[in-house]
Amino acid sequence: ESCLFDIKIIFGILFVPIIIMNKIEEHYKNASVKLKNGSTVNELYQQLYRLEKKEDYDACAGILKAIKEFSK
Repeated sequence: ESCLFDIKIIFGILFVPIIIMNKIEEHYKNASVKLKNGSTVNELYQQLYRLEKKEDYDACAGILKAIKEFSK
């Protein structure tokens, strides 16, 4: 049983953050491409608002990161 517990700890520590980071990065890249292709920051804020209502905070983090980079 301790072996199963160890695996769960590894999955909890190593794999969950990787999945979350991939989702943030995926939304960041998509948002960056949209901005480069002519989408407005306002359009991305509208998307951000819709995702926030769905409580998809990882997607929000990625989009917000792209907006901040673009607005520098």
